[in-house]
Amino acid sequence: SLSQSYGYADEMMVFSSPSAERSSVSFDSAIAEVELYDTAADVEQKIIKTGSLTLVVDDVLETIDAISSVASDSEGFVQYSSSSELEDGTHSGNITIRVPFETFETTLSQLKAFANLVEYESVSGTDVTEEFTDLQARLSNAEAQEVTYLEILDIATTVEDVLSVEKVLADVREDIEVY
Repeated sequence: SLSQSYGYADEMMVFSSPSAERSSVSFDSAIAEVELYDTAADVEQKIIKTGSLTLVVDDVLETIDAISSVASDSEGFVQYSSSSELEDGTHSGNITIRVPFETFETTLSQLKAFANLVEYESVSGTDVTEEFTDLQARLSNAEAQEVTYLEILDIATTVEDVLSVEKVLADVREDIEVY
């Protein structure tokens, strides 16, 4: 069962137009926490979904705008977008959007509804549980270090000690931002 989601999904769309215009969409889904019940213990997995579509559409520019709206409506955003006119006057375009994991399947359906023809579709998932757990542990350790250095800073008596602790504290805070 899906219990919670993290992050965003990417959706990318490429468009071109012969008499109908062609578009490709690719998208990644956000990390989601999925609870799986094992006989011994509960296991929480963190999954990122990625999808890609190539669509033939009537109007590339209108479709790019529509996909941007779908991303917004799904509490996502456009990560990348481009369009170009081909020699024959038709258009081609790409768009990458990121949407929350819980809206991935709905967004995929909405994007396919824009197409006269879905030329290509691909969906995959990546388990990032181990990486997520590792980063959570590193974040907890860095936050504990920050507290310790703040306590040391309170008792520092010389300018040299204060500057030394502030340097290390800045490094730890940078690590916290990264994690």
